[in-house]
Amino acid sequence: MRPLAPAMAMLILPGSFLAAAMNSPFDFEFDVVVIGGGFGGATAARYLKRMGVNVTLIEANATYTAAPLSSLVVAGARPIERQRFGYDAMASAGIEVVHATAVSVDAGKRRIGLTNGASIAYDRLVLSPGIDIAWVYFHSGASSRCVSL
Repeated sequence: MRPLAPAMAMLILPGSFLAAAMNSPFDFEFDVVVIGGGFGGATAARYLKRMGVNVTLIEANATYTAAPLSSLVVAGARPIERQRFGYDAMASAGIEVVHATAVSVDAGKRRIGLTNGASIAYDRLVLSPGIDIAWVYFHSGASSRCVSL
C-alpha cells in the first residue's frame, strides 16, 4: 500500500497533463473504495480506474437514475427508463462493483463494514453518498413548512 499523493496531484493539474497522466500507468498500486454509485461516485471510480488504480465501488442499488436531462422526463419528452443505468459497464472496465450498503468506516484500520457482514479494506476512501429528496414536502399541505427564497 503506497501513498495516493502523486495521483491526487494529477487530479488538480491542467487538463492536458491530466489526460497524459491517465494514459500512463503508475509505478505503484493502491486500492480505493468509492462509497456511492451516483453521478459523483461513478465518475470518480471511472477516472481513478483509468489512472490505473484498483477501485471498488459500493452501491446499494442495482440501477442509478440520473438527474441530467430529467426535466425532459417531467415534461413527458423522455421516458424514465432512459434515465436509469446499471453498473455492468463499470464492472466490464475492471471496477469491482459491490451491491451492499456501507454501515461503518473504521478509519484506523481502513476498513468498510457492509450490511451483509462483510468488510472491505482500502488505502484511500471516496465518500459520495449523493442526495435524497424529502418527498414529504411535495405532498399537499406541506407548502406551509417550506421556505420561500
